[in-house]
Amino acid sequence: MREASFDDSEFILKLVNEPAWHEFISSHSIDSIEKASEYVEQKMIAMYQRYGFGLWVVEKIDDAIPIGICGLLKRDSLPYIDLGFALLSKYRGQGFAFEASMGSLMYARNKLKMQKIVAISNPSNTRSVKLLEKMGFLYESKFSHPGSDEVLSLYARK
Repeated sequence: MREASFDDSEFILKLVNEPAWHEFISSHSIDSIEKASEYVEQKMIAMYQRYGFGLWVVEKIDDAIPIGICGLLKRDSLPYIDLGFALLSKYRGQGFAFEASMGSLMYARNKLKMQKIVAISNPSNTRSVKLLEKMGFLYESKFSHPGSDEVLSLYARK
């Protein structure tokens, strides 16, 4: 995993336009390289600069091809750091999200000394829910971001 750069804009454009992204993560339209670059700058690079962590680009070891994003987010709507992940569809179900997520959790625990990490998921995203449970997250409550009607599930790992 590595920090994102503007060179990742084309990859981000592809990732955020996958059907699963729109179904389970966000329906916001990122429909150009320019908007993808803004996402990289405002959602990824800005978080690294402000907190020293964020969503990292997940690459395959053998060829350094970006296959997803995973990492830690600081959201104003949550009292704890949030684990997030998303992979291109052709790489799901192969253990990449688990490996990247566990690496992110180890970083949070060992480097950042965080005692509790949360994660939010659309309840109908059964793959993500199963992955969170496999990593030791437990369901805590229903959750909605301020100003949103979408009801999500909040999980926590201590």
